[in-house]
Amino acid sequence: MGLRRRLQQAAQYLVTLFLVFVFGDSDMSDPFESPLFLIAQTKENLSEFDIACKALFKSDRGTSVVDINPKTGNKTFKIKFTGRVSGRIRHIAATAISDLRHALDQAAVASVKAITKADAGLIYFPFATNPNDLMGRLKQSYPNEIHPTFLWCKPYPTGEGYKGGNDLLTQFSKASGPNKHQITCKIGGHISRFSVDSIKYQGLVGEALIPPIWDIDQNELVIGTTAPSGHIDYNFEMSFYVALADAGQLSGHPASPTLHTLLATVEDIVLSIRTDTKCIIR
Repeated sequence: MGLRRRLQQAAQYLVTLFLVFVFGDSDMSDPFESPLFLIAQTKENLSEFDIACKALFKSDRGTSVVDINPKTGNKTFKIKFTGRVSGRIRHIAATAISDLRHALDQAAVASVKAITKADAGLIYFPFATNPNDLMGRLKQSYPNEIHPTFLWCKPYPTGEGYKGGNDLLTQFSKASGPNKHQITCKIGGHISRFSVDSIKYQGLVGEALIPPIWDIDQNELVIGTTAPSGHIDYNFEMSFYVALADAGQLSGHPASPTLHTLLATVEDIVLSIRTDTKCIIR
């Protein structure tokens, strides 16, 4: 374990040196430089993310499609989004979740090292299942002086029998786990301004959801299926967004507002850990 830890530290040191060489503006005197750098880079990347998403939806607002069953002649009325989420958009989303998780872990390590003046060991940000679990993790790995800061973070889900918790932070912790490399993006959609008169069916076959629900996996909204002579008139508007996918409980969430909220939350936590740590070691 000792050799493994030394190799991890050496790798992290080489990464830090590379970042300083490339960007040249890192403040190496600040033990929290690395997590703050990751946060700053995420801000820049999300700005690019938002611009790319706006361009995607400006060029495609959805297409009305009628699929005809070759055997029965029945007609299925759909709205499809034909645009594609670029590799760059997918990469930014996955990188943001990964980097924000690293920022929390690195801030935790920086705090323990600064307070104890010793090797922090194999420490990660103390995500927990409840307040008691959090307290147990803190007592095991963190100096007493910094406990109040992590207790303030409430990095556990809301639940019965105790107060507080942060569900988004908990969902983020699971999304940024071992399978974070699988995170991608898909197109999400929802109907705006829908009423009982928004859809009129003629010759409907089977059941139809009212209002119809967007299928994020098929990239379409099925309005209904009619007999060969049937028809569906509809009058509603679709709004599209880039959604997180293969991201655990964050799957289906609108990517931009979710990532911006996570960014603000992580930045707040890292800055609080940094401020409190500096007060402790004065």
